[in-house]
Amino acid sequence: MGSSLTVTPAADVPKEVSKKGKLIIINLQTTPLDKYAYLRINGLCDDVMKRLAVKMKLQVREFILKRLINFKICKDN
Repeated sequence: MGSSLTVTPAADVPKEVSKKGKLIIINLQTTPLDKYAYLRINGLCDDVMKRLAVKMKLQVREFILKRLINFKICKDN
C-alpha cells in the first residue's frame, strides 16, 4: 500500500505473494507490479482503509503521533 514498489528487497515481496496468493495493490500511481495484481485500487491508502474498516464494522482508534524531545543546556566553563 502506498509504495512505488521499486526499492528492493521490499519490492520483491509483492511479486512473491502474487505467485501464491492474491496481490492487491493500493496506490495513486501505477507500479511496475500492477500486472501481477489480482486487484488494483487507485486511491489514497488512508481513504481505502477507512472505507474497508467501516464495511467490516471495525472500530479503529484515531492515531495520535506523540514525540518527545529532550534538551540539554551545556554552559561554557
